Amino acid sequence: DDVKNHFSEYVNIPDAPASNYTYPTTKYKTTKTFPLNMESVDHESLNPEHSHLPLVFMLVLTQLSVGTFFAAFFFKTLMNPHFSEALSAFYVPFSLGMSLLALGASIFHLGRPWLAFRAILGFRRSWLSREIIAFMVFGQLVMIYALSLWWHPLKEFLVKLFFGNDPFYVLTAMIFLSGIGSLFCSAMVYQDTKRPFWDTPLTPVKFFMTAMILGSATMLLTLIVWAIFSPQISFPYIMDYFGPLFCKVMIVITTLKLVLEASIFLHLGKNGSVFLKKTAFLLTRHLKDFTVWRFVCGLSGGVLLPLWLLIGIKNIAEPLWIGFLALLSFGVSLSGEFLERYLFFRAVVPLKMPGAQVS
Repeated sequence: DDVKNHFSEYVNIPDAPASNYTYPTTKYKTTKTFPLNMESVDHESLNPEHSHLPLVFMLVLTQLSVGTFFAAFFFKTLMNPHFSEALSAFYVPFSLGMSLLALGASIFHLGRPWLAFRAILGFRRSWLSREIIAFMVFGQLVMIYALSLWWHPLKEFLVKLFFGNDPFYVLTAMIFLSGIGSLFCSAMVYQDTKRPFWDTPLTPVKFFMTAMILGSATMLLTLIVWAIFSPQISFPYIMDYFGPLFCKVMIVITTLKLVLEASIFLHLGKNGSVFLKKTAFLLTRHLKDFTVWRFVCGLSGGVLLPLWLLIGIKNIAEPLWIGFLALLSFGVSLSGEFLERYLFFRAVVPLKMPGAQVS
């Protein structure tokens, strides 16, 4: 309470978190005044942070899973319920598999994985606990959806539970809403660190954009595979009515996301945030190769290949060739998002206590 009410009495240490965030229990008093341009001894030090690969995989794969149901929710509003249920047999197991794989990857980030269950105990104050709980709800709903596709008694129970409404549509809506909550909690975990590169409205925006890009790519690929191998639906019908929709979503969202990511480079010529300028330096120097490949993959997988599909859907007669392009677009886009999240961790400049002089 003393820190909250008398924040100005605490020393603002350069490159360190503010006292009204850390709430220190020790207060040092002095009659000396500190210069306004004071810097830490290691202020000029600039090195990439740890990559946290388990978290890279966890974030991207959970966003892919959530994004698939984003796309499915809107698809169900446009599609015949009978066709929609048949399509679910393709994308629901895939989404569930991605969720389980993401959960498995996240456990490897913990020092003591066997105590992972305790992570939910701080839900009242911890965004990490809320994120875990939100994704548990999301995963359970996806699992119920998957089971109800093949276990008829569960489907009948859900029909009664939802008062005769289509259980798959209701479940999709519930998964959609829980997915939004999950992504929001994920973003807040990083915003709450107060690291300038993360503590920005762009973090949740980028997380949601990743979900939309990968969700659209997954649904596009699923539709094409379904139309190729299923006699229930006409391939030209799917390509004429739904192929262009998901291609356009990928092109627009990927373009906007790449522009937002590139905006960090504007700080190279500014006198504003030192932390963001350092991040821009890391991206253009230490991490240059990863940065270049991120934009190459994003542009190729999320813009050029969908544009090729969009233009060629009516001109390419061979369905397998369209399927190959959709698979390539999905794979390259996924690689681009992995690279973006890798840079998200490596290029951040943390707030910390001043270190030793750099030799």
